[in-house]
Parts: sequence; structure tokens; C-alpha cells
Amino acid sequence: MGDNSYKSVLQGCLDNLPTLNSRLVRIFISSTFTDTREERNVLLEDVYPKLKSHCKKKYGMDFQLVDMRWGVPVESADDHQATELCLQEIRNCQRLSTGPNFVTFLNQKHGYRPLQVSIPVTEFDHLYSSLQENGHDTDLVNLWYKKDTNQIPPVYVLQPISTNIPGYKEKDNKDAKAEWNDVYNKLRAEFKFASDVCHQKKLLSDEDRHKYYMSVTEAEIFNGILKLPDSAADHCLCFVRIIEDITSHLDHDKAWRFIDVLTSDSRSLDSEAQTILSRLRDEKIVEKLHDTNISRNTVKWSEKDGINREDHDSYLRTFKDSFFNSMVDKIDKAVKKQRSLIMDELYIEVLQHLNMANERCSMFHGREDILIDIKCYLNQQMEDPIILYGQSGCGKTSIMAQTAKMVPSILQNAVVVLRFLGTSPDSSNLRRLLHSLCEQIAVCYDKDRTSVPEEFEELKDLFPELLKLASKEKPLVIILDSLDQLARDHNAYKLHWVPRKLPPFVKFFISTYTEASELITTLRNVYLKTSFIHVPVFSQELSGQVLKAWLKKNNRTLTDNQFSLIEKAFIKCTLPLFVKLTYDQVLVWRSYAPLDQCILSYTVQQSIETLFSHLEKKHGTVLVTRALAYVTASMTGISETELEDLLSLDDDVLTNVFQIHIPPLRRIPPLLWVRIRHDISQYLVDKEVDEVRSFFWYHRQFFETAEKCYLSEEKFKQEIHSLMADYYLGKWVGVKKPFRYTPQQMKRVGATSPESEADRKISAQPMIYSQDTDELNVRYNKRKLNKLPYHLFEADRHQELRSICLLNLEWNQTKLKAVSLQELLLDLAMFGEKDGILHKAMKASQSVLKKFPQTLAMEISGRLLALLQTNARPDEIKLLENSMTVCARECNLVPYQPCFVIPSESEMYTIENDRIPFNPNISEISSDSTHFATLSKENDLLIWDVSNGELEANISLMGKDEGTLNVMSKPSGKDLLIVGTTHQMKANTVYIVNFKNCELEKKLELDKKYTKIVFFDDLKFDITSDRLLVTVSKQSTDVFDRESGKLLHEFDGNPDEAILIADDQMVLLHPKQTNMYTIYKMDTFEFVYQISCRETPKSIFVNEQTNLGCIVAEKMNKVELVNLKQGSDIGQIVGTIHMNNTRDLKIQRVQMIKDLCLITGLDCFILCDLKMKKVLKEIRIPQTYEPRYRVLEFKAALTPDLTHIIAGYDKHILLFSVETGKIVDSIEATKSRIIHLHISPSGELLITTNSRNNRVTAWNIKSLKNKPRHYQPLSMSNSARYLCMDKYGTTAVVRSMNSTEFAVVDIISGQKRCEISTDFEAMTPCITEDGKYAVLREYHSDSCLKIWDTFSGKLVSTLPISSLSLKAYVLGIKPENMVILTESESDGQHALTFYNLPAGNETGVKLPFGKFNMLQVFFADNDRYLIVGIEEQLYPGVKIYSRSYDIETGKEIQTYDKMHPKHIQMITAESDCFLGPRIHTDGNGKESWETVVLNIETGDTMVTFTDLPVSTLRVGWEGHYGIDRDRNVFDIKKGIKYCQFDSHLGEQKKSVPRPLLTTDEKYALWLDVTTGLVKVGSIENHQVIGISPIHSIPMNMAVTQDKIIVIGCEDGRIMMLQMVVDDKEASNKLTRVFKRTQKKAAKVSEDSLKAIRRSNDDKKPVKTKKNEKSSKACNVL
Repeated sequence: MGDNSYKSVLQGCLDNLPTLNSRLVRIFISSTFTDTREERNVLLEDVYPKLKSHCKKKYGMDFQLVDMRWGVPVESADDHQATELCLQEIRNCQRLSTGPNFVTFLNQKHGYRPLQVSIPVTEFDHLYSSLQENGHDTDLVNLWYKKDTNQIPPVYVLQPISTNIPGYKEKDNKDAKAEWNDVYNKLRAEFKFASDVCHQKKLLSDEDRHKYYMSVTEAEIFNGILKLPDSAADHCLCFVRIIEDITSHLDHDKAWRFIDVLTSDSRSLDSEAQTILSRLRDEKIVEKLHDTNISRNTVKWSEKDGINREDHDSYLRTFKDSFFNSMVDKIDKAVKKQRSLIMDELYIEVLQHLNMANERCSMFHGREDILIDIKCYLNQQMEDPIILYGQSGCGKTSIMAQTAKMVPSILQNAVVVLRFLGTSPDSSNLRRLLHSLCEQIAVCYDKDRTSVPEEFEELKDLFPELLKLASKEKPLVIILDSLDQLARDHNAYKLHWVPRKLPPFVKFFISTYTEASELITTLRNVYLKTSFIHVPVFSQELSGQVLKAWLKKNNRTLTDNQFSLIEKAFIKCTLPLFVKLTYDQVLVWRSYAPLDQCILSYTVQQSIETLFSHLEKKHGTVLVTRALAYVTASMTGISETELEDLLSLDDDVLTNVFQIHIPPLRRIPPLLWVRIRHDISQYLVDKEVDEVRSFFWYHRQFFETAEKCYLSEEKFKQEIHSLMADYYLGKWVGVKKPFRYTPQQMKRVGATSPESEADRKISAQPMIYSQDTDELNVRYNKRKLNKLPYHLFEADRHQELRSICLLNLEWNQTKLKAVSLQELLLDLAMFGEKDGILHKAMKASQSVLKKFPQTLAMEISGRLLALLQTNARPDEIKLLENSMTVCARECNLVPYQPCFVIPSESEMYTIENDRIPFNPNISEISSDSTHFATLSKENDLLIWDVSNGELEANISLMGKDEGTLNVMSKPSGKDLLIVGTTHQMKANTVYIVNFKNCELEKKLELDKKYTKIVFFDDLKFDITSDRLLVTVSKQSTDVFDRESGKLLHEFDGNPDEAILIADDQMVLLHPKQTNMYTIYKMDTFEFVYQISCRETPKSIFVNEQTNLGCIVAEKMNKVELVNLKQGSDIGQIVGTIHMNNTRDLKIQRVQMIKDLCLITGLDCFILCDLKMKKVLKEIRIPQTYEPRYRVLEFKAALTPDLTHIIAGYDKHILLFSVETGKIVDSIEATKSRIIHLHISPSGELLITTNSRNNRVTAWNIKSLKNKPRHYQPLSMSNSARYLCMDKYGTTAVVRSMNSTEFAVVDIISGQKRCEISTDFEAMTPCITEDGKYAVLREYHSDSCLKIWDTFSGKLVSTLPISSLSLKAYVLGIKPENMVILTESESDGQHALTFYNLPAGNETGVKLPFGKFNMLQVFFADNDRYLIVGIEEQLYPGVKIYSRSYDIETGKEIQTYDKMHPKHIQMITAESDCFLGPRIHTDGNGKESWETVVLNIETGDTMVTFTDLPVSTLRVGWEGHYGIDRDRNVFDIKKGIKYCQFDSHLGEQKKSVPRPLLTTDEKYALWLDVTTGLVKVGSIENHQVIGISPIHSIPMNMAVTQDKIIVIGCEDGRIMMLQMVVDDKEASNKLTRVFKRTQKKAAKVSEDSLKAIRRSNDDKKPVKTKKNEKSSKACNVL
């Protein structure tokens, strides 16, 4: 196909549509049957399965054989349709197949020559006259052929056999079958004679005469090969087998099977048939087909059945190989030619919808008035879509198809995007629909389709943007039929994804049926009445006209009496669908049919039920029932291969079909389904589903009726789904399935037992058909991946569903790669795991899994490892075990302990949208508990669905250049949002948004601007039906007209508070710095009443249900209750509630619901009874939740059912019982302060935000009450900013962003050992090489260095050094050594002083350095030396050098000139060398940097690097390799660059933690912050061997001797990953991870502590002296 044709399809042109390239190889097998039994059997057993496998594995295509002879019972020939069905299937194969489509086995048998089923009246009259003229008896002809005048021109029709021989369809009536054979032979002889006579008289042509001699096989070959153009014939193959000595064996009782013999004498050849066959085989075929398409074999006759496996083994093997190779060759060539289109999902999707449109247009008639309205819409500029609606079956789909056909004649060069929703997977789900629409629009307007995102939210934003690409030169028309067929996912029926106003040059058509009342209501709320077009049913007159027009088009008519029956039916129903069903029914009525057999139904459903009943009578109840049950149960479509396989596995069907005739292979004969499909082909639609050509019901009413008829009984429904589940499981692939013979069948086959078994030759069902290093070439079994979970669920096989699919790692990995993460999440949500641990874990991992699906095992392991500490289900544990194993095998990494956050079971979802700013502005939840809103960075209002966190509406308000919208309020009791800004230098614009329909109701430019607003929360809004109340605290309270924005009134007194009361009839004001409230009328602004308070009021809170106000005063532990109900006593104080508390509660908020009042203070709640006006109880926030800093405010609220209090206190959600006042449960919801906390009016969920990010989280309140499982990895209270680890990797000290929070982490156990230093603010921690002691430096202290015991958490010693004089301190390689750099406060002199640890005593060695700058200090050669990098200020310039000292004596060892003082470094602890950059001067005096290795003692240059590292090197213990910041690995001994990892990353920011080497220097570790991954690379082969997501900003990284990677994260987590690079150690390491995690007690045993210390002595920890301080938070777990 050329580019022009491809573009034509994607632009929606219905003219000259190409054939839909399907992923299907469909081959018609033509031959006589009895002579090819052995060939067919070897093909069925050996070749067809191999070809199926080849097509699936290599191309992802189905291979299907259509063999219309095999296994067909004799009685199925009753209606004489076999020949026509064969020819129809040949046409289908030619239309659908990729590559070969027709194969004939043409041997020595011409075969069965059928009677003509239909003979034109003129031809029949000639034949009949010839018989009469020659004295032949015509009674038999009169009996079997009837004239049908309903055909135009009339024809004579051969009657069904059972019409005249009633017993023929009885399976064991041999007499009836013999009688028909006799009739057949006589009639055939008569017509042969008559055709010869007529031919001699030139009344019949050669072709017409030959019809009476032609066999079925010859007719097939004529249509399959001979009538085709030469190019098409290349898709055909012919296999010829000649038994050269068969004529010598005509007396054999099986000879008739292989060659034509006379009926009267089976030992004599039928020379007439042989002559015709010879001409066909040896002349016509040879002329048409190329030699390579014809295969010839010659064999000898065998006395054992003519042809058999033993005597003809060599021939059969040659035949099999020839057949297989020829097929593969043609398939491969065809796929190579059409590959791009076969693999183009969008092209296939668009083309199948266009083909459907053409089919509907071919039957279109009438509807001129509606078409005129549509033409007018297409010619006009309108901003609204057109909505067609009417009852189901009224013809909307046909009108939509006709609209698509009309567009090109009205809008030149228009792009037509057409979808019949629900007819394909990409048109059934909103996310997939939007993706498909966006892709098509992008291609048509020359945009990159690969940039179309997968995420629903992103697609929803992109769709309206792509519509703007439409232009006058290239308009865009979108046609979406049957909106009601969309799944409800993503709130599809709320229609927020449909544009409210269309861009210029865009036309949008939508249709739905009136029964979808929810959709109709939503559409009417959004669009004008003029946008709706009602599609009525046909009138009775039009129904008759349409039916007659359809009959005429097919050269049919009816008798007057038959038309009268139709008129009666149309009185009852005139739905177009009913008219179509009636037409299909009467199309086959013969004029001679008795009127009592012409029966019509009077409703659509009755008509469909009648059709099904007719099918059951004609083809068998069992076969039809189960076949249509499988079709209906498939939900989206089933392929013919699948249906044949399923029927072949269904022993109820096979036992019924094979009551008498038992074929050699226990499979359903293909003809049986072909016959059924032929009778219902009008009601099935072909489509591409999961890369497989499938079919399904074309109209919902067929599906609904079929579901009612065949799947309404629950047990039967489960049986059907169970069989389908077994099929996709591959349970019977290559396995003999048991079955039972009936007594009659036992006699037939000579069986002694009814029990038997047979291989049904079922298609294999692996998850992956073929693997490939290139992901694009991997062939996935998407049918299994998408169908199996559904069928297991419907079969009530939930345990298998979980173990095989939902909680199976291999399944999830494969589906993630093959389909999408969204479909995987949908499976979990739909089939019983919604909000389960895996569902939550995968939702939390979305951002990484979309980019790196190979990290799924790590994501599962890192989150679910915590399950080992709970009562986890066995299938969850199994999933975890498999995930850990895969991590070790494929990533060489496993989580050392739970390292990712698992959302709490009570957490419903978290919204992380880049458009939401940090500390987001969020509204309260709508009154119907369905929506909440946030403001975006772009000044858009984002409205979210409360139930699932999906973005429902994006309302653009203000341009970014106009200012920043930062104020949003939802007036109490109203579903309105009022949005404004405090930045009003240019204008004061206010937006009023309807929360219910998510529409912008009004944009107001207010008459007055407020230019002196200090804080954004000083601006407040309230609203009535006609007025807007605006308050700027302590500045102004004004009233504006709600429609015009005109200023109506300004209140005096600079109020700091204004509230609407008395059902919005009045306003309550608090004038600034007064002890009173004033009440005014809102309509006239008249003064009503003044409320006097004893103290200055802080605020007033109103109970709208009771119109009761609660006044809170400054520094008063009481509240006054005031009546605010309209009436004479409004404003009267009605009571006071005193708090029995001497301290200042600092009341923040009062909430009143019914008679209960919740007063929130700074650290407590007071519950009061409003009726009794007394305190019920005081509830204090437990000290456990109080942070180290002061909490100045927190949010709390009563649940609507008044049973619980929910508080957002600092970073915790706390749940208190109202009845007991005790805390029920708590969750650490975030690492920063909770800012907003809103409970839905329904009381079902809670929405929170926090201060340090833009996340919005929803919590299930019911789950909170049920004490959900909590999973928290090892974490600090906030960012794990600094981390220092001992040499052997047993202990680390971590400091968070909070300078008073330090924790000692026991790396071996993966737990916090203790916390230290909460009394002090300190800098970066250091730890001694043996891990026993931590050294911390305070920010401000006269004794700023503190030494802590890392096991007890106690302070060991303090060094009396001022923080002002301390410049640096460095710990030695030996744990007892430390050197401190100080600067004298008096004269600025520098000195290095040596100390012993842990006592902190000076050793007596001190090195004075004057005022030189020491930029680097480190110990070397096992603490023999101290190396110092020195910068000496000269005037002008500087002098740089390094110097070494003996630490025992302080003696200078060597000076190293021109060494960079900051970038020198130790190589290893034992090395007697160090390295660093040095200034090199060449022969021309030009200076440059070189990196050198110097001997410490001699100063000799040992190595000079040929390449410069970009930073200091991180070196392992061997001193052989080092790695710099840009992941360059250097061979230190050779001074060369060895390799670089991830060279494409370039230079990373200096804030990114440095790459590392493992201690054995075999592996490199680095952080890729662009992707959020930690990576492991092999030094030996330079390859990345492992990756793991981090899910946060990495702050630091370390690796232990045992290859445990420790990463401190910005979100507070301390990740630990175990490298598993040694196969021998893998099992042990996994076992240790599981055992360690399963320990619920966190206390470390003394034996473990000794092992951790790695000390050879048994010294006890230093005892704490009485005057030593210990940390308040020191808590040995």
C-alpha cells in the first residue's frame, strides 16, 4: 500500500478502502475426502501445530485451516448449502489471509458432483421441456424443484431433503439416507441428459452445461485458483499424488475411495469423471500456477487400505516437509511485504471502523430531514457538538456512518475521526479511546504520534490541544457513536473529557440512546437545546418503503400475503433495528412457502430470540447454545480459532455432534460453525482485538439477548467461563483430555469401556510466543494476558486468579511489557485486589514502572518485604519470594530490608501532578462528596474526582501574565467556588465556578481593587443568590453585584471578619479593635443589632444547622453562644461554656454539628454539649506525637457521624474516639506538616495536603477506624541529609535536615540502634573506623566536639574547643586517632592538634601552620603519616604544595611542590602513596594539570595519569581502581582511564552523591538522578548489571564490605540494597533477608553486637560518668 492510501485511511476517507490486513493466515483446504485421509491426518497431527507455532512466535499471527469436508456428519447436507458455504469461505480466506489462502489436494478422484440448488426459470424451462420431449418422467423433478417467484427473475429451488424424506435428519436412519442417494442419482442423471440435449440445441452454453458435471472440488478450484488474476493465484498451492498402479487394483474393496468408479459397477472406472479431472489437474492448473506452487508425488498401491502410514512413510514425510516449507515461504514473503501495516495498531483500528461505516452506509435509506440538519451544522460555525439521541435500535449508528460519508462533499480536505464505541478494545475504554483519537489527529496534522502519552490525565489535557490544530484548509470532524458503550472508567459518563466549546473548524458528533439517562442529563446540563437532534423510530410507511428497497437491491420481493404479514408487524414496532431483523428474516421466504410458516415477531428482543430458536432447531440446541455462549462470554470478541478450540474441548458438544459419525480426530468439524455463522453473519462484526482477528455481536441488543438466553443461569455461566479459563491456561495443550463414549458410540468404535481420552490439538497458550533481545520483536500472547483474569474471575476461581495472574510476578512482568501498567492496575481493581497491598504498591510505583518495567520485581520486593512482619497471605509471600529471586537473578540486587514506602491500607490514592504547586491551595469537598478542587501553577482550576483522584475538569481562569490566583473559597452550604487574587495592581478579577457541573459560571471584574493585602488568607469571599461579599481583614468589607461586579456598599469600621447569617439574609461583622459584633441586612444594609462582648473577640464560628454562633475571645478559656436565627432575638447571648482549665488553650477553631461542639486548642480538644452548655471531656494530644519544635496550628474535625475526631497534627493523622476520648489509631502521613484536612460530607474519606510538597492524599476513614496495617521503611523524621559509615559497614550515623536529629543505624540488622544529640544542634557526623563512636560538632558551643557511644547512645566525652576556632576535624584510620584544625581567635594562627579517642585527650603532638590555609588533611599508611594540602598566600599570588608529617613525633617527612592542596587524596588505608593533581610545566614553559601518584616517604612520582579525572577518585580496598564524579573508572597502577559507565549522562550536579566502588573494586555504583535509579556496573565487562529505583532525591550513598548499598533519601528513608553477584552466595543472602525481616523484636543480642564490633578483645563499652549527658531520645529499641 502506498503512502497516499495510508493517509487516506487515517484521514477517514470511506472511498476505495483497502482490505483490512489482519494478523491471520487463513487457508481453505480443497480436496475430495476419502482419498486424502492419511495426508489430512499427518497434517492435523504434525504440520498444522508447527505452522500455528511459527505464525504466532514469529509474527504474532493466527494460523487457521478451513477444511469443510473433515468430520462432517452426512445429515448436515440437508439444506444443500455445503457448496455455497465452501465458496463463501474461499472468498473469506482470499479477503482475510496474509499470504497463502488456498490449497488443493488434487489426486485421482473428481469427487462428489452436487445437484444445482437454484436454477434460473428460463434455463429450467429448457431442461424440463427436453425431458418431456424425450419421454422422461418429470414427477421426481416436480417433487424436488419448486418455483420461487420472490426471486427476481424467478428461479427453481431444490427442496431440503427432509422436506420429502422426513427421517433424513435422524442420525441413525439409514433407510432415509439410502432413499436420498437413490433420488440424487436419478435427478443427476436426468439433468445431465437434459443439459446435453439443450447444449446440442444451443440453448445452453458450454459453461452452463458443465455445471451439471462439475464436482464440488472443481467448483472450489475454479473459484480459488482458475478465475483469479495470475498475481492472486500465487497465493495458492496444489499437491498432486498419483497411485500409479491403482487401475490394477479396482477390485479392491477400498479402491473407490481413491478413484472415481461407476455407481452401478464399483470395479469399473468412471471415465467421464476421470476425463474432466485429468483436464483440470494436468492442463488448467498447470497453465495457471507456477511450477513452484505445484508439488507432485507418485506412490504404489498398498493392499492395506491403499495408502497407509507404514507402507508410505517416506512419501508422507516428504509431503509434510513440502507442505510446511511451501507454507512458511509464502507466509514469510507476505508478512515481509505487509509488515508495517500489520503491526500498525492505529491503522488497523481506523480501518476497521471505516469498514463498519461502509457496511452501514450500504443499507442506509431515508432520514432526509436529519441529514439536512447535519449538513447545516457542517456548513456553520458552531462551538457546540451535535448530539444524536434516540431509543436503542432507532438507527443512530447508520446516521453517524452516513455523516462520515457526507463530510468530504461538504468540507474539502477534512479529517474524519470516526469511532463506533464499544466495537474494539481501543474504543471501549476512555483512556484507550483518547489515546487512539490523539494518535490519529497527530498523524493527520503531521505531529509526532510517539509523543502521545499513556497517562489518562495527560491524554485528557492533550486532546483539546490537538483539536486546535484544525484549520480552514484542513477541518476536523470527530464522530463518536454510542457514547453509552464506553466503560465507566475514568468517570467517562461525566463527560469532562468532551470539549465544552469547540475550537474553530472543528465539528463534533456524539450519539447515545435515551435509556442512558445519566448521559442525556449530563449532556443537557452542558449543551444548548439546539445541539440535540432526536432520532425517531421509522414511521410505519417508511418501514415498509425501506424494507422493499432493501429487497429490491437484493433482487427479491414477496407475495401480497407475505407483505400483509409485515404490515401487521410494523404496526407493533418500527425501530430500524426491528426493520432490519424483519428484512433478514423475510429475505429467505420463498413464494411457495405456506403462510403459516411465515412467522414474524413484534419486538426486537422477540425477533432475536426467534432467530436463536431457529438456529437451535436447524443446527442443534447443544451446539448453538454453547457456541453462542462462548461468543457472548468473551465480552469483547472471540477468534474463530479460539471458538473451534473451545468447541473441540467441550465434550457436551462433541458427544452430541458425533452421535453416529466419529471422525479420527476429536475436534469440532469447521463446517458446523461456518454453517451457524452463515446464518447470523449480518449480526456479527469482525474486529481486531489483542492483535487477533475476532468477531462479536454488532449491536448491544444481540449481546443482551444472548446473555439472557445463554448465560443467565449462574452455574452454566461459570462452567462456560471455566472452560474458557482452562483454554487460556493451556491446560489441554498436548494433553489428552478424557471423555466418555455413549453406548452407541462404543458399538461404533468397538470400545470395551466408555472411558477414553484424546488430544484435541489445541493452540498453545504461552504468555510469550517468542523472545527477542529487541523488545519490539517480542511476541506476546495478549489474548491470554487480557482474557484469563476475566474468565477466572467469572468462573469463581479466585484462588487461581490470584496465584496465576494477579499475584504472580511472571504474569505481571509480562503484562506490564505487553499491554500497559494501566491495564495491570485495572485487573487488580476489577478482580478483587483493589486497594490491596499489591495494588497500592504498583500505583505508588507508576512513575518508574512506565519507564523501566524491568524494575517491577524490585518494586514489589522493596515494598512487600514488610509483609513478613505481618500476617500476610500465602500468595503474597509467594509473590515476594519470586520477586526477590528475580531481583537477585536479573538485577543482582535485592532489598536488604523494606526500602520503599507502602501506602497505608487506608490511603486511597495520592495525586502528584506537576501542575499543582507546593503547599497547594485546596478547596473543601463538595456537598455530594464527589469533588474537590486545587489551583494550578498556570492559574487553572483543577477539579478532581474524590473517589479515585482523577482529574475531572481543567477550567482555565487567568493567564499567567495577568497575575497569580492564590485565593479560593467554598462558601459554606453552597456548591460554588470563588477564586481570586491578592495581586490587584491591574484589576480585581473574581471567578465563580459551579462545583456540580464543573463550569465557569461567572467572571467578574470588581469595581474596587485592594492593593494593600499583606497575606493571601486576609482575603475572604462569601456569596448569596445575587451578591458577593468580599472581606479584606482589618481593611474593608464590601458588597458587590454578583452579575456585574458593581460595588453596592462599603461597611464602616475596617472589619476583620464578616460572615453571612440568617439564611444569607444578614451579615455579621467584627469592626477592627472593638469588643462587639454588628449585624446588618444584606439587601438594604440597614443596621439590625450590636452584640457586646466582655473581652476582645478573636473569632466567631457558626452552626448553620441551628443558626447558633460561638464567640471565642483572646486569652479566655470560655466561649459565648449567640443566637443568629432571623427574628426579634437575633444577636442575643444564649449561654456560656466554661473550660475548667487554668492554662491558655489558645483556641484555634470551633466546629458545631447538631448538639456537639469541638473546640480545638494548640495541643488538645474540648468536647462540649451545646444543649446542656457544658464540657463533656478534654482530649490531649499524646506526647508521643509532639515534635521537637513547637506546633503553632493544626487541623481537626468531627466525623459527620459524630463518633470520631480526626486531627492532622504535625505529620500525623490521629483518630480519636468521641466516646472514650482515647486515640484509636495514628498514621505518619507525611514527612512534613499537614496543612489541609477536609472530611467529605458523607464521612467516607479524608483529603490532606502538606507543606513541603504538592501531594494531595485521600484516606479511607472506615479503614482508619479499623486500624489498618502500616508499613514504614527505616526512616528519619525528614530528609536523611548526612550519612557516615564505619570501615566495615556495620554501623552508620545519619543526620536529618533537622540539625538535632541523629540516629545510629545498625546496618547488619537493618534497624535504628539508637538516637543521639537531641540536646545539641550539630553538623555533619563522623564515625570511627570500628564503628564504636560518633563524633559530632555543634554549631555554637565552647565545647563543640562531642563523642558518643554508638551502642548505648550516651555521651562519652566533650572536647573544650570553641565552635568559632574549630575549622575541621579528621578521624584516623585507626579508631583511636583524631586530628583537629583550629584557628586562634586572637591572632588567626592555624594549628593541627592530635587527640586520642574516645577520651578526647591530646596526644602531645601539635603542628603550627601560621596563617596558611589547609584545604585537605588526611591520615595515610595506617596512620603513620598525616598529609596536609597547603595554600600559602603570597603577595601577589599563592603558593600551593602538600606536606607529610609523622603523627607520632610531628616531624615533617616530605614536601610535595605544586600539588593541588584541595584535591589530594589517600589511595587506601595501607598504601604508602597518595595521589592528586599537580602542576606540570612543559618544555615551552606552559603549565597544565597532571594527576600523579607520589610515594609519601620519598616524594618520588610512581605513576603519571594519561587522562585527568574530573574529581577526586573513590577507591576500594585494593587500590587498583578509582572512579570519579563522571563515572570514569581509572586504573591507578597504570594511570589510564579504564572505562566509563553511562557516558550519555554527561556531567551531573555536584549535589548528586558521588559514584563508588565496592571494597573489592569489582563493581561500580552510581546514581542516575535523571531517571531516579541507582545502578551497578561490572568493572570487568563495563556493563550495567543491576538497577533499582529510589523514589526520592538521593542525598548520600555508601557501600559496605558485604556489598550492602546504603542510600539516604530526601524523604527520610534509609534504603539498603544487598548486591547479589555471587551465585553461590545468592541463596544464603536471600534466606538471611527473609529471616532478618521476619524478626519482630528489634533488640540486638549481645552476641550480635560483638560480631558487629569486629573486635578481638572483650572490652566492655565505656561506662557513663555521673556528669555525662545522655540524649533524651536515646532509646535502645
